[in-house]
Amino acid sequence: LKRGGSLPAALVLKVLAIPMFCINAYFGVICTVFGMFFAVTLPLALLTVMTACAVLLSSSCYLVPLALAARREKRIGTAACVLHIAAQFLFVFDVIGAVVFALQSRAWKTGGLAESGGSA
Repeated sequence: LKRGGSLPAALVLKVLAIPMFCINAYFGVICTVFGMFFAVTLPLALLTVMTACAVLLSSSCYLVPLALAARREKRIGTAACVLHIAAQFLFVFDVIGAVVFALQSRAWKTGGLAESGGSA
């Protein structure tokens, strides 16, 4: 990609968010379990879900434009573009999608997928 400077930043954001998602899920489960007995913890469970969604969306804002740019440059097909974008809004799949996109990007730079159109 011509403006590929934000791909490493997006990948770092995705990888750095993994521990936060694990801790957030742990506290979310605890709050939900205790929420069955104490109504005070139910808002905390909702807060953990909202925090996770906010982090997911903030780290996805880098890869969605990159996928669209790769599609415009005919580096990936429409189906691959749709899959990359959809993955950015699903937990776990967002990190997998970011890693796959980074590997495809590396292959484009070395010429591995440049000639074939890169539709994966």
